[in-house]
Amino acid sequence: MLLADDDENVRRIAQVFLRRQGYQVLLAENGIEAVKLADEHVPQLAVLDAIMPEMGGAEAARLIRQKHPELPIILASGLGSAPTPEDIPGPPPALLGKPYSSDQLLKLARRLLRPPRP
Repeated sequence: MLLADDDENVRRIAQVFLRRQGYQVLLAENGIEAVKLADEHVPQLAVLDAIMPEMGGAEAARLIRQKHPELPIILASGLGSAPTPEDIPGPPPALLGKPYSSDQLLKLARRLLRPPRP
């Protein structure tokens, strides 16, 4: 799983929680790092903060999806309404309001990683 957030505390807490749940977690401070990590180690899921310095989650999602069109993506936003970019290829990203609980993140991640039903 790839987790990109410019807040170090969010990254650290989410990483510890997700690792305890059995997930391998790649961390990025911004969208540029997230895109690079997704190219080097294709994750099963990307959790991207919508607003980050240098490159936000929506732009990172668009670039990641150009190479990995079916990769599940969660866009997290502390704004009243998260951006819903329409120019991201593939399935629409799931939206997660910030602050989010570990349980909210885990529930959404599990839903997105579940194989589709026939």
